[in-house]
Amino acid sequence: MTAFVIVTSFIGAAQIFEEPYLLTGGGPAESSLSVTMFVYRAAFQRQQFGYAAAAAVVLFVLVFGLSRLVNRLLGIGRTS
Repeated sequence: MTAFVIVTSFIGAAQIFEEPYLLTGGGPAESSLSVTMFVYRAAFQRQQFGYAAAAAVVLFVLVFGLSRLVNRLLGIGRTS
């Protein structure tokens, strides 16, 4: 249960978009720019779809890798 809470909390934190977008729009000098807002800006404001797709893949790899690391550290998925 602890691993589930840690992994879902990390995924939720990595996907934060609405709060900084609505409150500050990225903030002064992009100080509150999240990764998902970066992907959004690259794709829909600057029309750099390939760059945005690459950033989204990097975000996926980081979230997946850290999730696997948490599962390995907490011993989830071991059969013996």
